[in-house]
Amino acid sequence: MADESPPDAAASDIDPARHAEVQYAVSRVLSDAVSVDGAAVALLPALGEALQWQYAGFWIVRRESAEIECTHAWSIAEPRVKEFAGISHGLRFKPGEGLPGRCWQDGNAMWLSRVQHETRMPRINAVRHAGLHGAVAFPVVNRDGIVGVVECFTWRTESVTPQFLRLTEAIGRQLGQFIQRRALEEQLDENEARYAAIINGSLDAIIAMDEQGMVQEFNIAAQRLFGYDREDAVGQELAALIVPPHLREAHRAGLRRHQASGQSQLLERRVELTACRRDGSVFPVELTITRMRVRGAWTFIGFVRDITERQQHERERESLIERERAARDEAEGANALKDEFLAALSHELRTPLNAVLGWSDMLAKGAVDEARLPRIAETIRRNALAQKRLVDDMLDLSAFVAGRVRLATESLPIGEPVQAAREVVEPAAKARRIRIDIAVPSLRVCGDRLRLQQVFWNLLNNAIKFTAPSGSIRVAGTRVGDEAIVTVTDTGRGIDPAFLPLVFERFRQGKDAREHGGLGLGLAIVKQIVEAHGGTVAAQSAGPGQGATFTVRLPRDG
Repeated sequence: MADESPPDAAASDIDPARHAEVQYAVSRVLSDAVSVDGAAVALLPALGEALQWQYAGFWIVRRESAEIECTHAWSIAEPRVKEFAGISHGLRFKPGEGLPGRCWQDGNAMWLSRVQHETRMPRINAVRHAGLHGAVAFPVVNRDGIVGVVECFTWRTESVTPQFLRLTEAIGRQLGQFIQRRALEEQLDENEARYAAIINGSLDAIIAMDEQGMVQEFNIAAQRLFGYDREDAVGQELAALIVPPHLREAHRAGLRRHQASGQSQLLERRVELTACRRDGSVFPVELTITRMRVRGAWTFIGFVRDITERQQHERERESLIERERAARDEAEGANALKDEFLAALSHELRTPLNAVLGWSDMLAKGAVDEARLPRIAETIRRNALAQKRLVDDMLDLSAFVAGRVRLATESLPIGEPVQAAREVVEPAAKARRIRIDIAVPSLRVCGDRLRLQQVFWNLLNNAIKFTAPSGSIRVAGTRVGDEAIVTVTDTGRGIDPAFLPLVFERFRQGKDAREHGGLGLGLAIVKQIVEAHGGTVAAQSAGPGQGATFTVRLPRDG
């Protein structure tokens, strides 16, 4: 019968040895995790294996809707238990509803030794079908209160001790502190990304250095002004790069005085002095220096402007007029682009959110029959995933801009990530009757398998989106010198020549692209990933209606 225990479901106690295994598993996962999502993905199977239980779920408190949502669900491979995990994933409960909602409301770890006899269990039919008997839930707590709940189910009718419940509550606090710490780290990352965007978007040269006078940042305008690439400048002594030889000792003496007294005559003032280019030429500049405390040490930020033309009044006047016009055009373009982006972002977030909230409200009101629950759960999950993909794209792009992305490189045939990407998009292609042909020879590259799959997924998905039904897409590979070259060619709408130079820019979308939705991030992410691998990506199109070809060039490995 459905509520009978499996043969090995004899009652047993959770002994101290398993306590230690659980604590070790949790500590190991949290020490290795770099994100809350990654921690949840690794923690649930670790808990299940340590406890020798069959299911574990992670629920997050959604304070804006006063609900708790199952964001991650793990189970063993047994089909009935996997079905229970699928039903749980994406569910939302109100306080006091179901085991997670009761744990959230009560604020304490809860143990149910005979869960099949619980009358207030929304998933009771699925529990009985899976043959689950014992269950524990414990709150995830930090200084913000209860932020989540972890629940576990087992085939056994085990008994637990107060010590075990205290252990689960300790684990909940440990996980809560991890979530809190990651939130603070993400805020710091966001601040760093904002700082990087300001630095790289400035029209003036911006140079940052530490207390020892070593260059920490060298923006694009500084590269143009002084003739150094950023890679050549960062880590070098500022004095040796741009300070004329006869002023270098005075510069170093000023740093020593600041280290001794914390004072400087140049701080927060606009001064005129001379600087030195890479070719040795000396020219007048206007300099403003500010400082900021970063992780207990001073960082100095210099804003540098070439004032050579200021000494030539007429040319300076003409130059200022032209720069004002260019700045105004750039600001107007940026505002228009910002408005388009915000409108697209609002639409892309609201559409799946409306679906999630609509079905959630109907579930909460009991306005749907039980037979429709799996389809409704899938609808909620699909729309939540759409939002997740949108947020992931924005975070990916932000991470690349801030230089925080690490590649897990390995030697691999370039055809493997191409094939993996094809498998993901194949259902969408078949739905539109679009044929995908792949002819990629065995060319090895050194790269991050998942990131390269992300490149070709974006390119294939983009091609499918803009190719009419019954069209075709061809992926071809070849070797040219030390490069592996992969082209993705479609028979779709093509690209307007005026838009072609902008196709890889963030948030840029052609007129045809807007009707398909999205934020214009996919190709920008492709460019960032390919360039992070030391390669290049380019787009070609003969124009509207002529299809498009995207060419990825990567250094070969052997």
